[in-house]
Amino acid sequence: MKTIYSYGDESGKAFLLKKGTVHIEITKDEKIPLPGENLIVGAIEPLLEKKQKKKVPRIFSFYSDEDTDVAPVAVSVLHSLIPKFHIGFNLCFFLATTVKLTNEKYKKRIENKDKEQKEYNQNAVKYFTALSEIDGLAQKLRFPDLITLTAELRNELIYETGKILKQQEKTLFQITGDNQASNMLNENTVLCKEKEEGDELFILEQGTISVKIGDNEVAQIKEPGTVIGEMALFLGEVRTATLATLTKCRITKLKKADLESFCSTNKEFFPHIAQTLAGRINNNFVLIRAFDQQYAEEPHTVKESDKRPDFLKKKPGEDKLSNLFKSVSKLQKKKQFPQLKDFMTKYKSEIEHFEKNG
Repeated sequence: MKTIYSYGDESGKAFLLKKGTVHIEITKDEKIPLPGENLIVGAIEPLLEKKQKKKVPRIFSFYSDEDTDVAPVAVSVLHSLIPKFHIGFNLCFFLATTVKLTNEKYKKRIENKDKEQKEYNQNAVKYFTALSEIDGLAQKLRFPDLITLTAELRNELIYETGKILKQQEKTLFQITGDNQASNMLNENTVLCKEKEEGDELFILEQGTISVKIGDNEVAQIKEPGTVIGEMALFLGEVRTATLATLTKCRITKLKKADLESFCSTNKEFFPHIAQTLAGRINNNFVLIRAFDQQYAEEPHTVKESDKRPDFLKKKPGEDKLSNLFKSVSKLQKKKQFPQLKDFMTKYKSEIEHFEKNG
């Protein structure tokens, strides 16, 4: 097996998979094989760099079989090719497949650990929320000690996990070209049904859509430009929810057969969807690594022999949360920043709990 690039490398190019099989490394002993022909691969980080406007190192190691033929593609060439229909579609198909497979890897990890994962996710959101407040003060006030501390605390997977969970990213696309697929729909029009296979994508232009799982409404979609159903469009995925209009809505409905015509006048469609899918792959790797790190660092969460009462056991993620609050408290005792008084009051019970219990 040949190394195409390694985790943490600079991402100065993508690659053309002429023919053969490439492998995404989840862990040293766990890889995802992806066969293909005439596909752009290695584009995730360049896509993220364009979206985030900053350097993004490789998020996983990437390999190929010995007989696989891959050739480098310059980043400037990559971005010029993505709007083209066949290249853009094949890239998005490859990215959607990677999203699906990494989703499955994460879901497999959290099977039978619903309680522990829920607790970890709750602590991750607390960690992200509290640190974001401190970081906001640090950047505003420019206190060197506080800036240094927040930079250290941000360099934790639990922070990235909390960010993903707290800031659920929406896919928004502004239609600028001709759009023959746009229609005005009456209220109570069902767009798709839960557990049915789908092969179309929706873009909300105006109005409100209800999202139901079973009989329960779990969300309402109101923001113009919201894109729904990318995975179904590229992979024919089973719908995870029922979508129906709550009000009169103008909606663009795209099937595969509509894409070439639509993309000929909306040239940012494939680049936009590709960046969104790249972000989801990155998020999946953050969640997978956070989970693996959690169980490597906190073996008590998987020990069946631990007979202590629940209230004596640390919940998943509490070590990191404890370190955050105790580090801030220690700095505040030393420096006495008046601007931190509100934060210390808001989180008084958490700080006292962790200082008392370690």
